[in-house]
Amino acid sequence: PAEGTIYCPGNSPDAITVGTYDRRSGTVASSSSVGRPGQCKPDLLAEIPRARHGKSGLITGTSFASPAVAGVIAACLTRYGSDRIMGALLATARDVGAPRNAQGAGCLDLEKALEVLQNEDHTDSADPRQGGAG
Repeated sequence: PAEGTIYCPGNSPDAITVGTYDRRSGTVASSSSVGRPGQCKPDLLAEIPRARHGKSGLITGTSFASPAVAGVIAACLTRYGSDRIMGALLATARDVGAPRNAQGAGCLDLEKALEVLQNEDHTDSADPRQGGAG
């Protein structure tokens, strides 16, 4: 992927930008956009299990990756705070060996992220300062 191909609004620090990880090749997908040198964008990569043919042809890449991550975040918002969700997603992302401006934090690892969120939730509820049982 060519550097500097993430544009507004995706290059904003407030935007969650998602790239695509190709599990077959074990690399960032060639269709995935890349940030400028020194920029940690995209924020995350998401694996797309397989390409599908839609009405307009082959559907791959960020057309699937971004909605997948948006769905994960939306589901998590029903239970956890947004600041905690992004922290967990970024902290548990799997490094795929690409530069940060191609992979961001790495590839989404939903199981690990949920484990972190659940452990934090349990810790918070057990803290008497947070109104938990202690």
